[in-house]
Amino acid sequence: MSTSYEVLVLGSGPAGYYSALSCARGGLSTAIVENSLWGGTGFATGCLPAKLKLDGIRSHTSLDLISDHIHEVSKKLQRQLKEAGVSVYHSEGIFTDRNSYKINDRILHAKKIIVATGSEPSCLKGSKFSEKIISHKEALTLKKVPDNILIVGGDVEGIEFASLFSQMGTKVTVVELLSQILPGYDRDLVGPVIRELQNRNVDILCSTEVQSLRDLASEITVVTNKGDISCDLVLVTGLRKNSLPRGLKELGVKIENDSIIVDDNFETSLQGIFAVGDINGILGMAGAAVQQAIQLGDYLLSGEQINLDYSILPRAVFSIPQISGGGLQEKDISSKYKVKKFQLNESWRAMYKQSHAGFVKIIVDADEVIRGIWFVGENAEVHGSSAALILKNKTTINDLRRDLYIHPTDFESVFEAGIL
Repeated sequence: MSTSYEVLVLGSGPAGYYSALSCARGGLSTAIVENSLWGGTGFATGCLPAKLKLDGIRSHTSLDLISDHIHEVSKKLQRQLKEAGVSVYHSEGIFTDRNSYKINDRILHAKKIIVATGSEPSCLKGSKFSEKIISHKEALTLKKVPDNILIVGGDVEGIEFASLFSQMGTKVTVVELLSQILPGYDRDLVGPVIRELQNRNVDILCSTEVQSLRDLASEITVVTNKGDISCDLVLVTGLRKNSLPRGLKELGVKIENDSIIVDDNFETSLQGIFAVGDINGILGMAGAAVQQAIQLGDYLLSGEQINLDYSILPRAVFSIPQISGGGLQEKDISSKYKVKKFQLNESWRAMYKQSHAGFVKIIVDADEVIRGIWFVGENAEVHGSSAALILKNKTTINDLRRDLYIHPTDFESVFEAGIL
């Protein structure tokens, strides 16, 4: 049995989901295949459920209810795909040629195939995942809150889980190979996160290398260059391996370090096969995957060339407090730039709200064009996406002075920082 489509999408994470929706809503006959849990890492097993659990901590919601809600994500995703006219398949599969993909006894033919199969957690070299050595997938489905946990990696994933577990009363130790946690972020942005973690009795060990893990009957021994550490659980973060679909290598698609090489329009070395999201190795962030998917859909529909500027991509750390923003940071700039800051607790809105620790930071060039804007605070995520629009439009400080704002709001702090 065979079925033909104009577009076939492999994978249902953010990249696959938005690829399928964009194509189907544009009028292309579209199918999607998922071989595991609908929603992938971004929606089902990583990014979104981790934030839901952190939201549950902040609002004192039952974590069981949050877990129940996670299962609804997959149902919602499938429903919206079907409503958009996407044919939905759940099966393992294999490429048989550049335009054909076999699932069970059915061959799916497509003029264009989009590979959006994402990535999976990878363990430390010489170790493997077990009941006591876990990835984010197992961490989000634990039946019991652990007494103590050691998190390998002080990256975004590691620090978000450090915030989560420490808020639940778990004794947390973070081990980071580099000299600071959250590398890539200015120290003043990270400082409030460190202070909150330390207030929660989190031990942060930087410049520390995990050399091996000893999985014993009653505990785990983590061997580091600074001594051994015993714990109940080890959570390994920041290590991932791409999930290449079966049969793709045999077709001759160019692959380097398990990433599919693509051109500016996300087309692989084989005409008609595209790759978006983690699998192309460009940038392992859900926001980037979504935009790659949407712009690829536009390209397939109209031929509009893809143009993504990752330098202004907004980012967020869903720690407690949160960090968000985009563009340049102080570590990137020279003396020709100016840095403007405004403390959130000095805003008018702070008179009405109890928690206002944090600040907004704006970086401007010699022409007073905003080149970076960053937020630290309880709800920084709300404002981070606005950074991309401000940067893309080359907004100036004078534009901020002359713009209109809702009063009183946290976002007025951007205006306040600009007029200082």
